Amino acid sequence: MDTESKRFCGICEVRQIILEANVWCSECGEGLCSECLEHHKISRSSKHHVAIPIKNYNKLPSSMAGIVNFCDKHHGRKYENYCPSHEQLCCPECISVDHKKCNGILLLQDVIKTAKTSALLDSIETNIKNIKSNIENIKEDRKQNLTIIHNQRQTFQEEINQVRTKVYSHLATLEQNIMKNMDATEAKIKRETDTLTAELSDKVKVADELEKNVLAIREYATDLQIAIPVSMVRSWFINSFVLEGIIVLNNDKMILADSYYRRLLVVNNNNNVDMSIDCKIAGYGPYGVTHVEKALVAVSTSRGIQIVNIETGTVVEKIPTTGECRGIAYNNGALICSVRSIGIQSIQLSNKNTESSITTLIKVEDRHDRLGITVHRNKIYATDFSKHAVSCYTLQGTNLWQFKNESILKCPIGIAVDNNSKVYIAAYKCVICLSFDGKNDKTFAASKDGFSDPTALHFDETRNNLIVANRGQPVFVYHVHDKLM
Repeated sequence: MDTESKRFCGICEVRQIILEANVWCSECGEGLCSECLEHHKISRSSKHHVAIPIKNYNKLPSSMAGIVNFCDKHHGRKYENYCPSHEQLCCPECISVDHKKCNGILLLQDVIKTAKTSALLDSIETNIKNIKSNIENIKEDRKQNLTIIHNQRQTFQEEINQVRTKVYSHLATLEQNIMKNMDATEAKIKRETDTLTAELSDKVKVADELEKNVLAIREYATDLQIAIPVSMVRSWFINSFVLEGIIVLNNDKMILADSYYRRLLVVNNNNNVDMSIDCKIAGYGPYGVTHVEKALVAVSTSRGIQIVNIETGTVVEKIPTTGECRGIAYNNGALICSVRSIGIQSIQLSNKNTESSITTLIKVEDRHDRLGITVHRNKIYATDFSKHAVSCYTLQGTNLWQFKNESILKCPIGIAVDNNSKVYIAAYKCVICLSFDGKNDKTFAASKDGFSDPTALHFDETRNNLIVANRGQPVFVYHVHDKLM
């Protein structure tokens, strides 16, 4: 990011002389005037340092410009090593004091030597260019659409004028009504197009700024400055997964059902993946996930249910179902699950190998997709993807209420219920909140609330947090206030 702030020669400042710096030495971490630069070039300790013009140094993002080569804990000793265990730069004194027991200490020069050639910078730059290209395509498409609408308006007007000569008495009133409606429609579309164009222009400015930063990083940042921020980004995001199920255990660990790679991800409270558990079967899944007891969770698949031990990372038991199993929830020794073409069934785990253990609570006559199920305070809540509806039942299968409004609720998938019995539904490009009786609703749009394409929900009753998993995006956590509705 460009800045015009002045920087002064560090050596001259020590001598109580104020001279503006012409270059910046990242190795020394200070600016140099022209005279001091000449001494810097011939000094044995600094003749191999690479200094860049101060105007180029000012182009670096402030987060990178602030990275220095010296340890502020140990009298400015130079960083020489990198500890992978703590993800920290180390000077020799750091290693002897704070990292005596750490294994795999690396030389810093080995860590950073390939930083500028990292594929991640190329990927970021390519993504920014693609975003800009897509925005320009959208703007051009909207402009063309507006032109087509305008041309159609003139065509309609010409046709009306031709007919008016023959039946003027009838078409006089008709013409006025038609023209009024078309003018209003054109004005509405133009306003919407202008608004969209303005929003896209703002996004282009953001993309330009990001592109400028990437170019500055590539051209002027030191290897050290590039290596540190990139490693931080990698450690905080869970991305590019198709997450269809999510729960949080009492020990704060999050379990994610990734149906694309057919696995369970165990994520700790630092957002790092502790374990990836292979759930590959002949069919597809896992889709939903629910906690059974201790280290055991149950996941739904296209061939039935798997019981998984998340401590050992093994599938300890398989329970077949008569159809594809999607939504799943645990309640008082039974698994409540949605079985395609059958309905919502209850499977008692104490005698699951007998026919009497399976009870069909809600039958369906056609091929419905009840993708999401949760149980809260002796009630079953289920989404119906095909019919764009959400229903609430008793544990015996009696329907208490149903919410269906395709103008706001489309293709519902995940579902969760909070401490006040408010119901949250992951639908197309939004999350919808319903009151306990399904009569009142509030919509959280994707573009406004951070998420983009929500697929799975879980409500953490301990912290009053709603956890939203996205298709191909990070997992978001939202704190829910009691006065939401």
